This record gives sequence, C-alpha cells and structure tokens, in this order.
Amino acid sequence: DFCHLTSDFCSATFFTLGWIAKRLPHLIREIHNRGHEIASHGCNHHLCCQMKTDALKLGFLPQAFEGGAVATRLSDARYEKLPNGVTLILKEDHNLPIVAIRTYVLAGACYEPDGRSGLARLTVKTVAMGSKNFPYDYLYSRIEALGSNLEATSDLERAHLSLSVLSSHWREAVEMITDILTSPSLSSRDFKRARREVLSEISQIEEDAREIAFIEFRKHFYKDHPYARPEAGRLETVKNLSLRHVKQFYNEAWTPEGAVVAVVGDFDTPEMLELLEKRLAGWK
Repeated sequence: DFCHLTSDFCSATFFTLGWIAKRLPHLIREIHNRGHEIASHGCNHHLCCQMKTDALKLGFLPQAFEGGAVATRLSDARYEKLPNGVTLILKEDHNLPIVAIRTYVLAGACYEPDGRSGLARLTVKTVAMGSKNFPYDYLYSRIEALGSNLEATSDLERAHLSLSVLSSHWREAVEMITDILTSPSLSSRDFKRARREVLSEISQIEEDAREIAFIEFRKHFYKDHPYARPEAGRLETVKNLSLRHVKQFYNEAWTPEGAVVAVVGDFDTPEMLELLEKRLAGWK
C-alpha cells in the first residue's frame, strides 16, 4: 500500500516484470507519479530512473516493451510486430557511431524438460557457433575483423544473442545474427565446442562461493518451481545431454512467437526495418 508511504514521505523501489507492466500499466504509472522508483525484476535489477534510454531498452525485460507504462518512457522508439510474432524495437541514436543488436527468445531454464538442466544454456551456445551461411571459422573471423564479440547466454526465462559493431558494419552484423538465430548449423562439431564451454562455465560457478550460495538459496526458496533451476545447468546433466536434445529444444522453444529483436544506435530506421523484415520473414 504505497498510500502509507506517501503520507509518511517515504519513497520506495518497486520491482516489476514485463507482463505486470503490460497488464497493469495504470498501477505502474501511479507508482511513478507518486515519486517512487520502478526497477526491472530481471537478473540485473536496474533502476529504470537511473538508466539511459538505450540501456533501458536493452536491459529491461523484453515483455515490458509492449506495456504501456514502459512504452511512455520509450515513445520515440519504433515498434513493429511481424506476422510470425517477432517484435522489433528500433531506436536511432546518432551520438556515437555504434549499433547494438540484441535478440531475446523465450527459451531459458524455465522451459527445460525435467532432468535436462543446462539444456537452455547449451542450446544458445550451440546456436552461436554458426550457420550454413556463416560457419564457425568464417563467422568468428568476421566478428574479430569487425572488432566485436558475439555474446550468447541464457537466464531463467530467455536466451540472448547480442552483437555491437561500428555503424558502418551494421548490415553485416544484422545478417550474421539473424542467420544464426533462424537457421543455426547445430552440427556435431559445434555442439562439442558448446558443451566444452558450458562445462567450463559450470565448473567456474561451482568454485565460486557466492554463486553456490545463490543457487542454494534459490533451490530452498523456489523448491519445485522452475525458478529453482541453475541457469547454466549442472555438470552431471550437461554431460549426458546430446545433440538430439539440443535440436529438439531449439525446434520447440526457439520460435518467433514472443521473440524480440532490439536495435539501438547509429542507423536509419526505415532501412533497418526493411532488412530485418526480409531476414526474419522466413522464421517459422
């Protein structure tokens, strides 16, 4: 009850999720109008009032981009919903010659089948190993030549791919990231590379006392809920996962419905929109 907070001249921080902002935009606006802070209840817990527009666009939960409360802060962004369900969010910013591209797919740990902990992380890592048009060696040689880095990870709800490049190379960057998003190779070689990477990541996590404490806390708090799952998975389950499991999870979870592609930076919106529509039209 924030009426008591207002009467006592207290301000508070309210953490919210995208679907709440979408369902109850009037409540989110009321909290903001009463002088309280609104923050993302994602993994970063950023305070929205302290984030620049670009950071808010890329850091807040993708589901919130369709919510009225958050949309009022991003009224200058271009929103497009493609026929296959992909939401495009485009924001021009010509202050720096940089373009940042992020893709979000509802394919995080919450959607893993029981007994296959780590499948979400393993899948996104395998996806990021390349596609038919951009096989591993060529893909990463081009990314290195562009002075960039392709980031691929997952959390409880989403799988992410992100790439930032100088604006003179944004077209090539869009082609690369959309190609691996919609038609990854998912080859045996790529799978083995990805599994080594995930196993190494989990081993590092298991040597970090803070990470262990957080994982155990979540297990105790959420119990049998999917939120109790470790985002990167467990060594014993990842070792037993196969390429067949990855392909099945990709086909079932990596769908355009609910996916978000957000682009911020130094580009021309009509040109970017035309290219993204062309590149994503065949994603089923």
